[in-house]
Amino acid sequence: MTVQQPGVALFRTHFLPRSEQFLLQQAQNYSRYRPAFVALERVDRSNSPPASIALHHPGPDRAARLLGDRVWRHVAQTWLRMLLSGGRFQIVHAHFGPDAAVVLPHVLRAAKPLVVTFHGYDATTSRESWLQTDWGRSYLESLPLLFRTSARLVAISDFVASRLVDMGAPERKLVVLPIGTNTNVRFVSQDARVANEVLFVGRLAPVKGAHVLLEAVANLPLASRPIVRILGDGPDRARLTQQAKDLDVAVDFLGMQPHEVVANHMERAAVLVVPSVRAPTGAMEGLGMAIAEAFARGLPVIASASGGITELVRHNETGVVVPEGDAHSLGHALRALLDDPGRAARLAIAARELVRDRYDIGNQTRLLENLYDEVLGTGTTYAT
Repeated sequence: MTVQQPGVALFRTHFLPRSEQFLLQQAQNYSRYRPAFVALERVDRSNSPPASIALHHPGPDRAARLLGDRVWRHVAQTWLRMLLSGGRFQIVHAHFGPDAAVVLPHVLRAAKPLVVTFHGYDATTSRESWLQTDWGRSYLESLPLLFRTSARLVAISDFVASRLVDMGAPERKLVVLPIGTNTNVRFVSQDARVANEVLFVGRLAPVKGAHVLLEAVANLPLASRPIVRILGDGPDRARLTQQAKDLDVAVDFLGMQPHEVVANHMERAAVLVVPSVRAPTGAMEGLGMAIAEAFARGLPVIASASGGITELVRHNETGVVVPEGDAHSLGHALRALLDDPGRAARLAIAARELVRDRYDIGNQTRLLENLYDEVLGTGTTYAT
């Protein structure tokens, strides 16, 4: 007789920003649990899970428009409570702290164990910034109960784990478990890449530091400036476009692209630049998923020493690290690496070994399923 795999509800309030493709990739790597996404609202119709993974949400957008926000919120919350109280799911896994705060009351009513993954901004944004919005105040108020009642609190890096401890998270519940990336991809050697092409991949928001990259390129002599391609979109796009014009820096703003297009650019560029900074809200980079994917594909990385980035990018070992927000140092490091393909090749090889050993998404997902086993008391002990 076939035993049905236990179900895990992967909760996000909004399904699913394209910048969170890593959640889809992780779901596709489950082998012993049956994942399904659960969301209160679908925000990107072009971003769908594979046919093998269900997506549950309360209804079409037009229902919200017809009923009005207040009534629709009540309908959605009732739907969520009923869904989680049934027998479909044995465990709930919420991604991002504020999302966990939303689903927490329903999980408690359903008496299901809750696992929460914290990705970065949810553990680094300052208290003062949270207090500026009703949403932020609600999150802060929910944290003591969330920490007390969650079965496990997963941090994607040691840096995020340390910030959670500062927020009051009990260390006995903390597990550091990066999501990882697909390492079974084409590794492109440095001599097969476009020699003077620089890539930026990420949301165009203050924490990502794209403005520092533009300033760094502007500081270089005109004849030695590289080609810059920026893949991503976000609230800072207009400001960055104007900055590029003001600095007379030639940049291709390519917008948000499907994952396969991002992969193609990673296989042709000479360097990925990750110039992340502490945002005005205090938010910092948790780890940097684009870095892990670049490593797997042989793309050398220059990154700032911000947040958890240096757990991946080790200076002169797996990449080049520059001070956070220092455009002069970034420009110098960028030109030096582009002019030394032998060094870039050595860094890329070491980076690939690191990501294969410690950040392979298949291995990381197996560890996550082991964690679920432990939470459900099925006898498997979680081990890194």
